[in-house]
Amino acid sequence: MTEGARSDDVRRSATGHSSGLGKLVVAGRIMFLASWVLPAAQITVPVPAASTTLHGDSDWIFGWQAARITWRLLTSILSNDASGDPYWHGVVLSATVLTNVVMLLSFIRFSAGRTNVCIGIALLACALLNTSWLYLLKDEARTNLPGYYCWLASFALAGIGMLMRRRSAA
Repeated sequence: MTEGARSDDVRRSATGHSSGLGKLVVAGRIMFLASWVLPAAQITVPVPAASTTLHGDSDWIFGWQAARITWRLLTSILSNDASGDPYWHGVVLSATVLTNVVMLLSFIRFSAGRTNVCIGIALLACALLNTSWLYLLKDEARTNLPGYYCWLASFALAGIGMLMRRRSAA
């Protein structure tokens, strides 16, 4: 085996791209990127933060629009002095926009050929936080569409892939 081929094998082994577990992480990354352009939600009541974002008569919100709306919600909530259940729900829901930062950090770590149990756990915690859209908004104001489920699953797949790769390396 030549030195170049051995180097390629070591690099593939380190990044996990040749293993099934590395494929879970890659699938999570692809789903995450796809979720930004897929329809994520259908709004059935007026949403003040969404009014300047939606175009025309469409009530569908694509992933990138959902992130923008949620960021606006987060900054709006943090600038107010409110409390109570609706406030708490708003903080939790709007904090989900920050989970995207964790996913982007995991992209960097994985691309550098490093996995970390902490990143895997953080991605699974983000997936749990992202489910808050399912249980905190039980009314008919929002219908989750494929982009939301793709986004949610991306965190679970990438987190499981990182934890399993780390475990199999040990």
